[in-house]
Amino acid sequence: MSLKKTSLPSITDTKNVSGKNIFSAMLIHRDLYEIVSAAAFSGIFDLLAVPRNPNVPPLTSKYDERTLGLLLKVLKNAGFIDVKRINNTELTNLFLVKSSFRNLLHELKSPEENTLCLQIINSLEKNERSDAGQEPVWSEEKLRRIGAFALNGPIEHLAAVCDLSGRKRLLDLGGGHGFYSIALAEKYPDLQITLFDLPQITELSEKFIRKFKLQSRINTVSGNFLTEKTGENYDAVLCANILHAEKRDIVLPKVRESLNENGLLIIKNRVSDTEDNLKNSISKLIWHVRGGKLMYTTEQWKSFIANHGFSNIILRGTYDISAVITAEK
Repeated sequence: MSLKKTSLPSITDTKNVSGKNIFSAMLIHRDLYEIVSAAAFSGIFDLLAVPRNPNVPPLTSKYDERTLGLLLKVLKNAGFIDVKRINNTELTNLFLVKSSFRNLLHELKSPEENTLCLQIINSLEKNERSDAGQEPVWSEEKLRRIGAFALNGPIEHLAAVCDLSGRKRLLDLGGGHGFYSIALAEKYPDLQITLFDLPQITELSEKFIRKFKLQSRINTVSGNFLTEKTGENYDAVLCANILHAEKRDIVLPKVRESLNENGLLIIKNRVSDTEDNLKNSISKLIWHVRGGKLMYTTEQWKSFIANHGFSNIILRGTYDISAVITAEK
């Protein structure tokens, strides 16, 4: 009598799933690598290795609810978790769960070697940021990097969707690096621009303005727009990424006073109701863990603007997780 052979599972059988694939996907996007690392080191993948039991305390009992929600959105869009069943995908269970024999967690750099990874873990674990609320230390290179990032789409988009034809004077409030002012000055040769920001910032933005030989058309004013007057008789005021939280209700009345009748208000700000895709979900998570304020929908922003006496409020367009909205005095 012959015994029937039983097939043993092969150590190389991963059902067409490869560990190389997961790291290739992560390394294509440096931020995604750090985000997935944060999920692994914080134990989220271990907790999602099996479908969630209704009798087990929710993940929010261990992690910060807002950070967790934004993180899970990224992991869902990147294909690492299945949100319908609230558990890992097969690939994640195989390579990113500690109990898996085939796990490749040893290939990940430690959180201390990944700034964003550590920021996410601290936010998940509700650790207070020591630099919260402090004014950053600015340098020419730091300001240039922020401006260079904005030049890869956001500035071009704003210049394209906002019509400043016929307007003579623009106030770029909190203009920072000055790249918005420079782009608008180049597009509208008759436009005179005033960039208003803190002294340590205008000192640096003036260098960029001189580099483009626009110092005769873009002047800087140093001050704190939260506590000081912002000028008057402007045909347009640009508020790009400055109307966060309590600043909104302080700044918008000042802006209205600075504008001529029928003057144009241009607001560029992050909004929550943008397309649900991987790029946007990553941007929202990074904004949050690096100290970003609560995000609102475009309709909420329209309501905020209307409450301060502006009319003809129009959404001009969105780019990534930001919206450009205009209104008139």
